Amino acid sequence: DAALKSLASAVPELVILDLNLPVLSGIEVCRILRSRTETARVPVIMLTARSSEHDRVTGLDVGADDYMTKPFSMRELLARIQAGDRMLRLQDELVHRTFELQKANAQMAVLANRLHELANTDALTRLPNRRALFREFAFTLAGAVVVSGIVALTLSPMMGSRLLRAGIVSSALSLL
Repeated sequence: DAALKSLASAVPELVILDLNLPVLSGIEVCRILRSRTETARVPVIMLTARSSEHDRVTGLDVGADDYMTKPFSMRELLARIQAGDRMLRLQDELVHRTFELQKANAQMAVLANRLHELANTDALTRLPNRRALFREFAFTLAGAVVVSGIVALTLSPMMGSRLLRAGIVSSALSLL
C-alpha cells in the first residue's frame, strides 16, 4: 500500500512484483498499475513462488509483461529486464515514427490541396482554368445524360433500352 502511494511522487522504470503480498495481492497491484496513466507503460515482472499455469496466465492477463517463478536465476532475470527495455525502446521509436508520419501526411495534404488549386486555376486571374471548366461541364453533362436515360426508361422502356444499347448512359456513368 505504501509502495502504491509512493508512485504519486516518482514513477519507477521497472516493477518486480510478487503475487503473495501482505495487504493487496500482486494481481491487484498489477491491475492498479495498468489502470493509472502514469504507470500504464511501466514494465512489470511477476516474480513469485506460485508456478501453476493458472497463476502464470492470470498474471500475464492482468498486465504483467513477464512471469518468473522462484527459485530464479539472476542472469535470467537480468536478461528478461533487458528484453523488456528493448521492447520499451521499440515502442518509443514507434510512437516517434508515427508522429513523424502524421506530420508528413499533414504536409502532404497541404501540398495536394495546393497542387489541386494550381492545376485548376489560372495563375494570373485565380479563376477556374479550362481544365476545371471542362471537368465541371463533363460532370454536369454526364449527370444530365444519366437522368435523361432514367426518365426515358421510366416513360418509354423501348427508348431507354435503345439508349442503353447505344452505350450513351454507360458512357455517361463512367464520367461520373
